[in-house]
This record gives sequence, C-alpha cells and structure tokens, in this order.
Amino acid sequence: MNKEYLHKIYSTYKLIIFPSVVILSCLTLIVVVIFPQILNLIKNRETEGQLKSRFTVMITKAQALESIDENDLKGKLKLALNLYPSDSDISSVVGVLQEVSKKNGFNIESLHLSGGTQATKLSASEFNIKLDLMGPKIFLKDLITNIENAPRIMKIESLDISNTKTGDNVNISLTVRAYFQPLPNSFGGLETPLPSISEKEEAILATLAKVNQVSPATQFTSVQRGKSNPFE
Repeated sequence: MNKEYLHKIYSTYKLIIFPSVVILSCLTLIVVVIFPQILNLIKNRETEGQLKSRFTVMITKAQALESIDENDLKGKLKLALNLYPSDSDISSVVGVLQEVSKKNGFNIESLHLSGGTQATKLSASEFNIKLDLMGPKIFLKDLITNIENAPRIMKIESLDISNTKTGDNVNISLTVRAYFQPLPNSFGGLETPLPSISEKEEAILATLAKVNQVSPATQFTSVQRGKSNPFE
C-alpha cells in the first residue's frame, strides 16, 4: 500500500470513516470516563442519604436520652428486676417464702428444689421449689394469697393438705414455680432507635409500685451468708 492508495480510500470513504471514529471515541469516553463517574455519583448520593438518616436517628436518640429522668428510670428498673429478675436468684425466692410463711404462722419443715434448669424439663426461665409446712388452718388462705402476691413473680403449682393430730394445724406440701427472664445479649447499636416504655407498661409499673409499697409480703429479710469478720 502506498500513500496514494490510502488517500484514495480515505477520499472515497471519508464520510463513513470520520463519523465512525468520532462515534467510537465517544463510546470509549462514555464507557471509560462518563459511566464510572455517574455510578460514583449515584453511590455517593446513596451514601449521603444513609449518613443523613443515621445522623437523624442519633440526634433523635440523643434528645430522648437527655429527656430521661435517670433516677426515675433506675427506680423502674429496680422494681422490674425485683419482680421479674434476670437470673434465677434462688436465695431471694427462699427469703420471700420464709418471710411469708413466718408472717402467717407457718413453719417450714423442709425446702428443696424440685426442678430447675438442670434437673427438669422446665424452660430455661423457670424453676420449682417444693415446701413442706405446718401451721394454723385458718391462715392457709392468707398464706396462699401472700405467696402469689409476693414481690417475686411466682405461682403455686400444686398443693397437698393433711390434718395434724391437734386439729388446729395442717401439714402442707406445696410446689412453687418461680420465673425469671435473662437480659438480652444485645441492646442495639448507636443507630438503633431508643426503645420507650409504652403507656400500658407505665400503668403496670405504677400498679406494681403501689402493690409493692402496701403489701405486707413485699418485705423480706435477706439471709446473711459466710463467716463474720473477727477483726471488726
């Protein structure tokens, strides 16, 4: 091929070659430069929207946290955990049962776990305590009522009654089931909306607070464990 031949071809097909080159150049520019830039722009817009959304959630959460009464929240949490604790806390259940029995004139003859998370097929949030008691028959109803109205969530699963030789006292064998609920492992991240106490839950807490103040079975004496300090 010589220059004359190439020039002849160009002169003949220049109306096709020139637009083709221009179109090919434009396509290459679009694919290599413009299209990636458009994709980056769309991605940046989406990222900006997500950041704005997160920022809005965090501002709302911060405002909600500033409006919370810390002392009031601690009191509600203490009340809730006292009624429905996060672990089995068997000692507190035993303390309540001892105090309720004593107030109603009943003596605990024996007390042992008849279940639990390791020994029975109960769920992982409940356990049983079996009691053998003796006391006055006239206070039996009060005993049952006070156990089920105690500050710890529990109920009587079974009850067996037998008369004693004196006739005024009765022997009771009852099984009490106590409940608890483990706390969640995660309370949400920074971007999670702050949970709030509903009006229904507020009403329940208010009712429980009143019951906890007036119920004679709400106070119990904790049992001291371990040896005393000889140097005090």
